[in-house]
Amino acid sequence: MKKIWLSAIAATALVLMSCASSGPHVDAFNRAQKAYNDGKDDKAIAEALEALKIKPDYKPAIEFLNKTFDDVIAAKNDTIAMFKKRDDPNPKRWDKIVFMEEQKADYAKQLKLIARRNDKIKLSVEVDPNDIKVARDSAAASHYAAGLEKMNERGKAAQQEAAIHFRKAFTYHSDFEDSKQLYSDCKKRGTVRVAVDPFNNDYSGRMDAALIAELQKNKDASEFLQFLTRADLDRILEEQTLASSGDFKEGEGDEMMGQLRTAEFLIAGSIEKHVCSDDENAVERDRQEKENSARVKVGSHRECETLRSGKYKCHEVNDYDNVYATIVTDSLTKKASTSGFIQILDFKTGEIKKKADIRVGVMSSGIVAGCSGDSRAFKPVCKYTEITLRSCSEMNDQMTVDFARKSVAEILKMTKEFTK
Repeated sequence: MKKIWLSAIAATALVLMSCASSGPHVDAFNRAQKAYNDGKDDKAIAEALEALKIKPDYKPAIEFLNKTFDDVIAAKNDTIAMFKKRDDPNPKRWDKIVFMEEQKADYAKQLKLIARRNDKIKLSVEVDPNDIKVARDSAAASHYAAGLEKMNERGKAAQQEAAIHFRKAFTYHSDFEDSKQLYSDCKKRGTVRVAVDPFNNDYSGRMDAALIAELQKNKDASEFLQFLTRADLDRILEEQTLASSGDFKEGEGDEMMGQLRTAEFLIAGSIEKHVCSDDENAVERDRQEKENSARVKVGSHRECETLRSGKYKCHEVNDYDNVYATIVTDSLTKKASTSGFIQILDFKTGEIKKKADIRVGVMSSGIVAGCSGDSRAFKPVCKYTEITLRSCSEMNDQMTVDFARKSVAEILKMTKEFTK
């Protein structure tokens, strides 16, 4: 009996240990240990703090931070002091100082929140708000100086770089000098105007709109690229027609016409192949047929035996039987694909500057089952008697967006090469 109780206690302890060694706080702590072993101190501290936010009394995370936190903060302070001593005009130096100062402040904030739930945590980090202010002001001044130097260079790439410096300057300090005005001026000089031609063979009729939408959402594309769409071009042509008829106010459309004349590139695309069909025959089927058996209780009977004492002892005995079912599963797969290309041409000469092939695909799949025979031998899959695969209309919508996104990625690569 004693052995049985000991085994039960051991089993219970094993279950409790298993529960204690799992959970999101343990996952965060494991990531902290891995990051620390990989030399990623900041990530290690962040993950250990995350573990304590989930479970403030989690001892392994507390011990880990007690051993590592002060050293990481000391190293950060040494790095900040080293960067401050450097006579280096590169603004990236101050970017790093701002990052580290603000990171220390974030650590202090997290520790304060954790300490409210566990007053035994004594970790702290000294943060002087003035240090952060000085760092941000110095970063703004450094970027402003770099912007002034770059804006005097020729070429759109230099103007774009200057604009980025001025943008960072007023990001660190909203009213720093005339950084906002200089950003606007440099951005204007660095902007590349691109006309967008309608896609050839556009199966959806929405590819142009999707491409423009993705270009405008992308910060890298929208900051220094100005897009003139087919709607813009049509409006200009309409205004020209009105002007020639005399029913047009002079000056209207001049700005847009000027932008069109200064367009440098033309984006043009074409859909070369589009495959999607709602026909059932186009759906791929992988059929599997299996027999399944199950042992089921069908009743019971009494069995009796004569004991040495001469008495009868009877008990119920269950009766079992094997039952069978046929399970047929069809794995259905519907595929759609679109392939084509995107290219950038010289707006004035029509010369193809760059071209990239684009291919996207969408798949819709599922399982439908047909089961026959004894239902007691059915498997869970038997409940999937119907399935509705995505229509081509839905799949086309997704492919249109995916094609546009891939096109934007290629356009960004191309335009960066042209502005160097």
